[in-house]
Amino acid sequence: MRLTIGGNDSKSSKSAATLLDEVRRIMGMKHDSVHTEHTYCDWIKPFVKFLRMSEKQALFEVSEAKIVVFLYI
Repeated sequence: MRLTIGGNDSKSSKSAATLLDEVRRIMGMKHDSVHTEHTYCDWIKPFVKFLRMSEKQALFEVSEAKIVVFLYI
């Protein structure tokens, strides 16, 4: 079963799942703990939903103000 995040359209879900796959791959290359990987992914999922991201590139366009709003909701 593949975990998807985002809206109902397959494009946003595929982008979000690919983002999590990349996070897992990079953390594995850095030999980070599996528990750390799970924690990072558990924070990324609601953040992607909060931003209503439709593509990975939007993550790099996030302003600091949006991050602060997300953390204090």
